[in-house]
Amino acid sequence: MMATRPSRSILFIWLIRSARDKPARQLPLLSQQAPPLPTARMLFCSRASAYGPRRKPDLRRLEGIGLPERRISTRRKAAVQAPLWPARAGAGRASSNGAQHCRARTTGISAMRLYANSMSPYARKVFVVIHEHGLHDKVELIDVNPRQKPEAVIPLNPLGKIPFLVTADGLTLKDSPVIAEYLDAEFGKERLLPASGPARWRALTRIADADGIIEAAILVRNERLRPAAEQSAEFIAWHFGKVQRCLDELERTIDPAAPEFDLGLVATACAIGYTARRLPEFEGIKHPRLAAFYARLLERPSMAATEPS
Repeated sequence: MMATRPSRSILFIWLIRSARDKPARQLPLLSQQAPPLPTARMLFCSRASAYGPRRKPDLRRLEGIGLPERRISTRRKAAVQAPLWPARAGAGRASSNGAQHCRARTTGISAMRLYANSMSPYARKVFVVIHEHGLHDKVELIDVNPRQKPEAVIPLNPLGKIPFLVTADGLTLKDSPVIAEYLDAEFGKERLLPASGPARWRALTRIADADGIIEAAILVRNERLRPAAEQSAEFIAWHFGKVQRCLDELERTIDPAAPEFDLGLVATACAIGYTARRLPEFEGIKHPRLAAFYARLLERPSMAATEPS
């Protein structure tokens, strides 16, 4: 005799009874059994986390820079670590977080702290102001690289950018034009940045143009440091064009023999010096009027002392 197949209704009733007879399944409490939410340490430490083995983060992608790791030459490292203040040569000290300190000799005045990189073209403007106004004993230079030592920078400047200045009363001033104007206005006997009038706006415009040249030149250089297969010719051409056009404009408008000296011309000289060092197309300063202008400004001790080696 053939066995009859149970109908769908019988199977359904059997499933209902089985579920009713079994005790209700207890769901785990999130606070007791669920794995913890991932933290920064879990994501970036070398041990495997509750969410599986850890993958090495792509720092180039995370930081949006795309720069390959490269060693710093002994010459550059020595230049970065050398004290900028000649009056305090040998007074440098390394802090616990690795930043290089050049301590100011205070004479009853609390020292300001300048966080900067001694090779930075932006910071060079500030260095020139310090030299021009003789502020070596009022400013403590902390030579630091935010990428290598973020713990020395981010607590004071969440942007993680240098240069920035911490004044004696704890105020943090960010960006080189702001720092340079503060030091000039508060401590300068002869102002490098005019307080008002057309000369002021002309100097501020020169500062903006100079910083734009430096920014574009840095972008070009960083892109060229990437592997050849990852470089963007369009990106390089766009930003290189900015540098070329601005230098051509300066070549037409600047007077290399003019005796004037202000913060706008300082910024312009810093931009010319940086492009000549970092972009092979401008090595040796190809524009003759700009070369004469830069040579004239190098005659000032403040410009000569702050020129990166």
